[in-house]
Amino acid sequence: MTIRPRSTSPGSTSRSTLRSPVRSVVENLLAGNGQHRLWPGEPKSGRVAVVRGFDVGSREFRGAIRDAATARGWSSIDVPVTPGFGALPAGEVRLVVVARASLLPLGERCAAHWGAHLLGPEVAITDPSALSHCSVPGLRVTSATGAHDAVAARLSISGPARYRIGGGPQITAESLALEPSAAGILVESGTPPTTGLRMAERPLDFELDREAEAVLDGHPTTLPPGRYTVTARPAAFHRVVVDHEPVSSPSLV
Repeated sequence: MTIRPRSTSPGSTSRSTLRSPVRSVVENLLAGNGQHRLWPGEPKSGRVAVVRGFDVGSREFRGAIRDAATARGWSSIDVPVTPGFGALPAGEVRLVVVARASLLPLGERCAAHWGAHLLGPEVAITDPSALSHCSVPGLRVTSATGAHDAVAARLSISGPARYRIGGGPQITAESLALEPSAAGILVESGTPPTTGLRMAERPLDFELDREAEAVLDGHPTTLPPGRYTVTARPAAFHRVVVDHEPVSSPSLV
């Protein structure tokens, strides 16, 4: 069998030659020169999470972002699969970079879990002064055993669940869905096809008598039996956006 070396011709997209617009954005964000509005000060190091798929392009994307982080003195972690509830890596992450649009729901969940900035594939600009961010609400879900996760869009639970809001009365529902809102937690509960909506401004507790099937930000998962507490977070993560207004001072964030 003959093993052919990978081509390094000008048309190659090998890791050493890959120069995606997103990589250029990452390099500018981690430069530590205060030319953008994302975080105060000039952090010399941190950790970047790469949310990607399994195809060759995704692996090359991971390598390019990892190289950009390493060159700036930052570390990186890889999120190639969708973790189940409570299985996201621990530790501090400053920036979550998403390889493609279909992975944005997972990227948003990761960013909400770490309280990080989220850089999506739609942001492709080389001028760091044109970058800003907007805060996005989310939910924090903690089990009685200490497992915790984040909800960026919606958590839907199938099967009977008992819940209460604050110190209110306990309610039993055949289905329960929770969504983050700037006003708190949007609660949808009842017995399908009849459900009701209400806004919870205080933490919500729910209990499961047995393992329940759930959908967390579009991905199926399971929740072990037990008690859970859900807390609203008005600024769970920060989405990187393009702001074409010039930065008048490096101190702006």
